[in-house]
Amino acid sequence: MLPHIAHAPLEPVNATAFYKDGAVEVWGPIQAVAACQDAIAASLGIKSEAIKVNVTFLGGSFSRKIVPDYVVQAVHASKAVGRPVKLLRTREEDLRHGIFRVNAGGRFRAVLDDKGYPLAVQARVVGQSLFGATRKSWLDQTPEGAWDESMVDGIYNQDYRLPNFQVETIDTPLPVPVYFMRSVGSTAAVFFWESFISELAYRARIDQYDYRRNLLAGNPLALRVLGAVAEAARWKTPGAVRGIAYNCYVGRGGRFRTYVAQVVELVPVGDRLAVKRVFCAVDPGLVVNPNTLIAQIQGGIGFALTTALYSRITFARGGAEQTNFLDYPLLAIDEMPEIVPVVLPSDRPPQGFGEVVLAPLAPAIAQALLQATGRRIDVMPLPAAAFRRQA
Repeated sequence: MLPHIAHAPLEPVNATAFYKDGAVEVWGPIQAVAACQDAIAASLGIKSEAIKVNVTFLGGSFSRKIVPDYVVQAVHASKAVGRPVKLLRTREEDLRHGIFRVNAGGRFRAVLDDKGYPLAVQARVVGQSLFGATRKSWLDQTPEGAWDESMVDGIYNQDYRLPNFQVETIDTPLPVPVYFMRSVGSTAAVFFWESFISELAYRARIDQYDYRRNLLAGNPLALRVLGAVAEAARWKTPGAVRGIAYNCYVGRGGRFRTYVAQVVELVPVGDRLAVKRVFCAVDPGLVVNPNTLIAQIQGGIGFALTTALYSRITFARGGAEQTNFLDYPLLAIDEMPEIVPVVLPSDRPPQGFGEVVLAPLAPAIAQALLQATGRRIDVMPLPAAAFRRQA
């Protein structure tokens, strides 16, 4: 199960607006200019061409600032007072009255051969449909009805060898405002999927790396990235608690394929554990700017650690209960593990990369806990009792 979570950018949403004589000029950390213009035009009954948008630097967003509700509010305030208005939401307003990543739950079943490998798998994911709530035109239409691929991104298009495979999605609408968040649906779906693969390997008493290699036989690009991360992490060297996970991030409509594999290394700190190192191997095609790519690996893993260990929004009395970073904490600087990037050379064209390293992290941590304790973790955030707040 995964709860709703908030984007929580360090810079709260804000905008400066000036309405005058039927024209509007706005300034702010706006992630989608056309969407902002359309929203203002629809709200005021004017043409988009009468709206000028000046984009400032983003102090964090993760897709939150695509939704221009805060800009529209600033414009209406400016129109009401007849002068420029700057709107800045407090941290509490930004967190409690924002838009959230959808919740989700999964149920997976398999028929196995005599060695413990799947012959048939049924995967079912239940939760709020992101596309149903925000982009109905993106829903895929089938004879059985519309379905939301983001709910099972990383499951329905996964790479493992499965002779028989059924994937189901069930939309459970809720009166909770939701929108895209960094990595969209793959953070939830890959957590479910890779955790399920980990449990199959664990029950079969087969090494997690070897189990995945068997299922990826015949896919040389997948095997290459999985082998690279295992070699970098010295996977079979005893003495460390490790977990491994794999994913191929497929761009919408198959626009790109980026291969990612991660190994997480845990160390004991008192009676708890801490994430010491994360090895991340990627095949993103031809790399144009290596420094930017490595920064994306580091930042993405830090973001994913916050999501995996701490992020949860709960609701009561018609609103979010969390108010600030005291009860919705972010990863602290002294909790950031060592990141070991492994960027594989490729003659493929450049692929997408901005969100691809997030999804494998949580299932790799959960697998390491499974190996260390025998306890299957199927809920995010991962149990606080297992981890030390400061490593």
